[in-house]
Amino acid sequence: KKFLTAMCVVSSPSLARPAAARQQVAVTNDRGVLRLAICAGDRVLLSLADPCVLTQTLGPFPAGSVNCVSWTASGDALAVGVGATARVYERTRDGGAGSSWRWEETAVLTPTTGGGRRSSSSGDPLPAVEAGELAALAWSGVFGARRALWGAAAHVLMLWTQPADAGASADASEWQLAWRRQLATPVSLLAGCGGAAALLASAGDGDRLAKVWHPEPPDDQAATGRLPRRRAAAPPPLRLGFSYLCHPAPVASLEWRPAPAAGAGDPSSPETSVLLSLCRDGTPRLWMMAAAGGGGAPRPCLCAVLGEGAGTALPRAP
Repeated sequence: KKFLTAMCVVSSPSLARPAAARQQVAVTNDRGVLRLAICAGDRVLLSLADPCVLTQTLGPFPAGSVNCVSWTASGDALAVGVGATARVYERTRDGGAGSSWRWEETAVLTPTTGGGRRSSSSGDPLPAVEAGELAALAWSGVFGARRALWGAAAHVLMLWTQPADAGASADASEWQLAWRRQLATPVSLLAGCGGAAALLASAGDGDRLAKVWHPEPPDDQAATGRLPRRRAAAPPPLRLGFSYLCHPAPVASLEWRPAPAAGAGDPSSPETSVLLSLCRDGTPRLWMMAAAGGGGAPRPCLCAVLGEGAGTALPRAP
């Protein structure tokens, strides 16, 4: 009788567990304090993990419009995807330690403009695209910027940056839409590498090919392998390339981690960061960024496949 009752409960459409959505929960380690950001329909709940204490509620927003959420690595800023906009929240300076910190909205970013006056990093208009609601958000590092936030909306991948001097300026919400591209397939999974490494891993539902996006050197530097002699009056347009990561099954998870052998180097630099990918075959894989010759950007290479028991180490690419 108990078995039949359980079967009826599981098979009932009204009582069945709803399908899980990506990035509904984000976790960060804020100076030893584990914090959670939970999407809950029309609002976002901020809480401590241990003990489980609700510290703040963001919203309410329009019903059902909260799609994704992402912390910075240090936990001092939070991005919330509300419809087609990304709302940036920063920790207030007058808060105390622990649970007394508060997060206040400082910018609202859209697929067409940033939160400030500039439209792109080079001052040139970006190509027009059709973007829907944001499906994923991720923070990463970009050279010369204070913060960098990636967003994925259907077939559109975009990057907003905050200038390095924005923290000291009167308008701390001065963001710009630095880069945007229309893709052939929609993106639903993002993982940014923080610190100095300007890297992003992306994949879509059912994709067996993940991508690692990285900055490309300017045309003159790529051709000669040398830095330009004169500094241009305006920064050159941001150029991004990508490398494919092949998997035998659809990709389910992507996460950047410091390399175990980073030593005294910067754990967030491209050479000392590894990407952990997990696809639906249940096998984790580690990818390491290998330096390319001729001044090119580092490229990812498969360095280990972690099966049951001991992992299988693969030779690094030269």
